[in-house]
Amino acid sequence: MKKPSKQTAAEALKGLERYCRNRDYSGYSKFDALNSPILERVFGSFSLGRLLITQLVNRIPLPLRPLFGVRKGRNPKGVANFVKGYCLSYSVYRSANTLDAIKILSDWLLANTSKRHGVYDGEGTAWGYHFPWQSPGFFAPRHYPNCIVTVFCAEALLEAYKLTQESRFLAGALGAAEFITKGLPVLESTSEHLCIGYVPAPLRWRVININAVSAGFLAKLGIRTQRAEYVSAAKRMIRWVVAARNPDYSWNYTSPKSQSGIGPDNYHTGGILDGIADYMLATGDYSFEHEYRKGLSYYSQNFFTMDRAPKWRAHRNFPNDIHGAAQGILTHCKAEHFQPGHLAFAEEILAWTLSHMVGPDGNFYYQKFPYFTWKLDLMRWSNSWMFWAMNSYQILVDKFGSVSQRKRTYDSTFPSTPKVEANI
Repeated sequence: MKKPSKQTAAEALKGLERYCRNRDYSGYSKFDALNSPILERVFGSFSLGRLLITQLVNRIPLPLRPLFGVRKGRNPKGVANFVKGYCLSYSVYRSANTLDAIKILSDWLLANTSKRHGVYDGEGTAWGYHFPWQSPGFFAPRHYPNCIVTVFCAEALLEAYKLTQESRFLAGALGAAEFITKGLPVLESTSEHLCIGYVPAPLRWRVININAVSAGFLAKLGIRTQRAEYVSAAKRMIRWVVAARNPDYSWNYTSPKSQSGIGPDNYHTGGILDGIADYMLATGDYSFEHEYRKGLSYYSQNFFTMDRAPKWRAHRNFPNDIHGAAQGILTHCKAEHFQPGHLAFAEEILAWTLSHMVGPDGNFYYQKFPYFTWKLDLMRWSNSWMFWAMNSYQILVDKFGSVSQRKRTYDSTFPSTPKVEANI
């Protein structure tokens, strides 16, 4: 397989950054159908209508959003991804323009919390999507807070604080930790395990990936601010996540699976693994390393084809989703800190993505099917994720040099590796 040279990947990253910056990081989102005044007026008053129109606009490969006047906008989770990508870049290259982007976008996050939009008055600081959306389990009004968006925004602010030392960014991250630990329902709490809810509402779904990424964030923040209660909560959450795995070291979306009916998929699995890795790298507690390595082996072997296209499910290749490609790059870049060889795997995913999913303006396409590519342009789902992922890849290549010089070991045996110092 032809792999991207460092220059090729760098050029693609520059093109993507230029594309997103020129559009002010604003665009369509995957579930934003109700950002159409027409569709919101017709379907927005009852749950079945909201669910149907959201899924139809999301699933039909036709340009329906312009037809129905869906408004483009900045997605807080997407903005957070851009901040994280810029922070990675600035940590190596120290560009003044990059630092300006970090501050401007981080300040935008602080100005667009759920409280600022008047839809949340509970504990802490939180964020939600900039459109109303209906899931099978609940309805979220525009800007209504949820755990996953909040964690992404909080991690971006924490990274911005680490680089700038500007206290407002740390205050935002601490406010998010308060929301996570006090504003969300506790679904399970023992001396060993902790599981929190997705939204500050009586939804009982035990969503695995949100607990994993919350734990990773709380561990990093707890170590940074010397708050032992955050580190302790993070460890209990990781214990719960690890206990919720399937016998083959995969994870469903919820525990039990019957709550949602959603089994293991590509990008949620990668996010779970990243949360476990973030906890270990932040705390130096490697007691979950065996489960992490076994889960990583399952992920690498079952969610990517031989040419490293991202699979939708372990037993379903299509569609090849850009989010799965970006997540695969991120997860294998992070895994490089545990064992050499995973950066090469990330490089092969990137090679496939650059060959099949790049638009003429530098943006990335949504999904690829056997006989056509859905060239939908989604700023958060596609472009922000690839921006973060490509920056993760690029700085590791710059740090380690030629990937071909790194030992390539993808096997499932995972020999013992030395512990590494966390960059906190």
